[in-house]
Amino acid sequence: MGLDREGEGAPRGAPEGGSAHPERPSQPPLPTPALASMGPYLAHIAHEINNPLHCVSGHLHFLREYAGTLVEGLHACLRAARTEPAVRERLEAVHRAMELERIEQELAAALDGCADGIERVAGVVRELREFPRASERPAAPVDLHRALDSTLELLRGRVGGVRIERDYGELPEVECVVEEIERVLVNLLGNALDAVGERGTIRVRTRCVDPERVAVEIEDDGCGIASDRLERVFEPFFSSKGEGRGSGLGLSISRGIVARHGGEIHVRSQPGAGSCFRIELPVRAGRSGRGG
Repeated sequence: MGLDREGEGAPRGAPEGGSAHPERPSQPPLPTPALASMGPYLAHIAHEINNPLHCVSGHLHFLREYAGTLVEGLHACLRAARTEPAVRERLEAVHRAMELERIEQELAAALDGCADGIERVAGVVRELREFPRASERPAAPVDLHRALDSTLELLRGRVGGVRIERDYGELPEVECVVEEIERVLVNLLGNALDAVGERGTIRVRTRCVDPERVAVEIEDDGCGIASDRLERVFEPFFSSKGEGRGSGLGLSISRGIVARHGGEIHVRSQPGAGSCFRIELPVRAGRSGRGG
């Protein structure tokens, strides 16, 4: 994993570099009453999904265990029959006729697919629960560079051969709820890792916009986002990653968090040339109480 730090002590100003394509502002936050009314419904949906999900997950655990026991029993029978040629021939004939080796492989793959599907649904449930919720913790002075470093460390296992370039300017501490801002960073950096795949470069830049505001940019050289999808990336339940990938809530939640802090989130992107997400936050706490 390449983690390079560049631009320490860079002059203050808006983040530089990045793609030449135009920047799209974030979609305007949904009205507070609309978000407040969505909260109980989303919580109820999450609860109704979660109960049968736990049931399916528990049964899958036993199904995997029992399937393993049955397969091992079949192999044990074949081993035991080695001393009885007639029995062994009959068992091997049944084994071939039923294609038990193929069934064993496909059963393992099917069980893995079920487990992956359950985890995806569980992730959607978690995001449904968090979507309308604002943290009750008070804002406190935060070193954004430390928050970025800890988030990158958290994602270290996903980085692999991706090059991470850190271009940090001089920033004051920012009054915010660090858990919420780190959640935004996890979403944006996770999306960037998805976009570049196994190889590519992600650049993380920070600058002071002016004495009252700071900016963080996360830019990748990945696949980019088509213009018709770019207009919708902040919509709840819309995912630019394609069918079956992502819940479509990460960017919407991130937008809501940034808005609650009195900030803004923008994106610019071009297919084949990567994407750049830019967060601007006030230095002093600017929490508005808006949902997201």
